[in-house]
Amino acid sequence: MTNRPNHGLQTLAGTDQVSGCWKLGEGRALTLRPTQPGVLRIRHGRVWVTFDNAQQDDGARGGDHFLGAGDVLKLLPGQALVMESWNAAQGAAAYFSWDPLPAGSSPTASTALG
Repeated sequence: MTNRPNHGLQTLAGTDQVSGCWKLGEGRALTLRPTQPGVLRIRHGRVWVTFDNAQQDDGARGGDHFLGAGDVLKLLPGQALVMESWNAAQGAAAYFSWDPLPAGSSPTASTALG
């Protein structure tokens, strides 16, 4: 994950569900470009995910995806996505974690939605 200053992105501690997670403020977006395999986990709220170069990606990745609490998305180096906090209720933020996979693991570019 590329780290860039973003006032809409902040860590939050204090509740079990989102402790140690990143907060993506309502209406904010960020781009994930992993340099190693990893797993994006949505801990709270909803996000709207769009893959860069979707027309070149496999069929499961093209287009938009809406992820909610408990959804997991595996990413490989070189893949990129734009993620925006999204919810029907105004003022809602999303909380997520990014967990690199252990060295030597061989993940597949798959989604585990729902």
